[in-house]
Amino acid sequence: MEEAPSSRRLNRRAFLQAGGGLGIAGLGLLFAACTGAAPAAPTSTGPATAASKPAAAAGGNTKAILPTYVPFQLPFKADVPSPSQGIEDAWTKFPATPFKSVTDTPGTGKDLTLFSGTFWPPYTPADQNPMLTELQKQLNVNLKLDITNGADYPVKFNTLIAGGELPDVMWVGPTPNLIDFLKNQCADLTPLLAGDGVKDYPNLAAITTNTWKGTIFDGSIMGLPSPFGPMGTNMQMNKSRWDAEVGEGVYAKDPDDLKKMLQQLTRPQENKYAIASSITDPFGIDVGWFAMMFGSVNFWGMVNGKLTNYRETDSYKQSIAYLRDLQQLGVFHPKAATYDSVAAKADHAAGQFVLISSNAFYGNHVDMWNRGNALSPKIKFDLLPLVPATAGAKPTYWFSDWIWPHNYLGPGIFAFKKASDDRIKELLRVWNWICSPFGSQERLLWEYGLEGTDWTRDSATGDIAFTQRGPADSTFVPIRFGPHSYDPLYNPGTPDYGPAMQKNETQMLPYAINDVSVGAYSNTDGQKGIPLNTAFHGVMTDIVAGRKQMSDFDQAVKDWQSNGGNQIRSEYEATLPAAQ
Repeated sequence: MEEAPSSRRLNRRAFLQAGGGLGIAGLGLLFAACTGAAPAAPTSTGPATAASKPAAAAGGNTKAILPTYVPFQLPFKADVPSPSQGIEDAWTKFPATPFKSVTDTPGTGKDLTLFSGTFWPPYTPADQNPMLTELQKQLNVNLKLDITNGADYPVKFNTLIAGGELPDVMWVGPTPNLIDFLKNQCADLTPLLAGDGVKDYPNLAAITTNTWKGTIFDGSIMGLPSPFGPMGTNMQMNKSRWDAEVGEGVYAKDPDDLKKMLQQLTRPQENKYAIASSITDPFGIDVGWFAMMFGSVNFWGMVNGKLTNYRETDSYKQSIAYLRDLQQLGVFHPKAATYDSVAAKADHAAGQFVLISSNAFYGNHVDMWNRGNALSPKIKFDLLPLVPATAGAKPTYWFSDWIWPHNYLGPGIFAFKKASDDRIKELLRVWNWICSPFGSQERLLWEYGLEGTDWTRDSATGDIAFTQRGPADSTFVPIRFGPHSYDPLYNPGTPDYGPAMQKNETQMLPYAINDVSVGAYSNTDGQKGIPLNTAFHGVMTDIVAGRKQMSDFDQAVKDWQSNGGNQIRSEYEATLPAAQ
């Protein structure tokens, strides 16, 4: 039940459009529990005024400057080790003996100013927050957090830039002429991090090269990434209803088979429906799951040697026709085009609908998992298995973009303002500490707080459990919005969560394809992307809702192409070889 309209895809790391301007859609739940993990081997953790260059990698080969990837080897085995390369370890409880990842003190006792956003409830103020007190002590910095509500972030970020008083570290928000801002006002990290240079910061070296690609602009590493795991769009399922009405282990062999099952799940007289969507993505037109089902490229891909956007593919057109059929059959919940996240989550748990497309590994699914466990009787949630375009064919799955939030205005990085080499090295040491892996004392501190005050150990299971004040002291502090180690397949207090997610990875990732534009940048996309997408998706919504016809589809694609889409393509094409 993703709430975030993305500049690249509505379903993930979307960052910037809500309520009539450059706001941010309701991303609190997506931020709230990022649970993706890096594709690693077992037990690894893996506004300027000048015209911008059109692509991120312009002027340099991305591959040549990518930091060397050195997976972190944990000092203990996972509860459920990875079964194969690219599938994550899973955890049934927090490791019994957290280890020390960083032995040196990172800071020099100076102030460290950080400007970022938040989508969570307020955190405990610094002067009353034992976690922040201990964090500053261990980092040896005077941390000065300037945190603003996420919906207000774009305006405040650009006001900050205009005022010329940048903080030491900032979450880079929507910025016109992004490359110029980064190159003129932010530190170039290439000399310190490119190649083997990153090995001076081992926890930064444990970030994969796929993730680092999104930090490179104009041939330079211009910030640190907030790593995103491999799992992308999924169809979240109320498994209790599915099993009871369709059958446990009974899943669709092709789109027609799925359509029959959705009809079977729909009983309007009982207020029971098969599927829902949200106000930010009515009928799932851009979340991508249905386009994925019909075999579409992952936002941008090569089709017959040409860089092609998903909306230009026959697969996407098929998905819109399919959604139109579903709407006419009445399988969508009546609120499908108007749901907000709060109402959708409540109705999903109540069984009013069975399926909703979601970036499930990164917030929504773990929340529904916990809600289901808290109900009596318990409600099981899972992810709907992939459905191939034709029976017996291989399905298609879309990898994530690896960096969060990564879209055409907000690049998903934390940048450092220009400073001396010694100062930049100090900041890198601080974030090397913060990027300590799951199971470390460092990550345990900032993610869960202090033992006894913020969390305790369950004597029966050995797992950790929050105290009443724990989340406000730790989780709600927006440190995790920025660079940190990959999030594990783990959820406190629910030992079945991690193994279930690992099973889903095993079933989906072998069929995953990348967005080939990751690591490139289009200035036109940054300037025109929102109005282009708004216009296009408005037509798609009208087609699915029956207000327009399928015959209007082709003209909508042509309008997108002529009004900027073709120029966006050209700018990506100019640097794709360098970005790979």
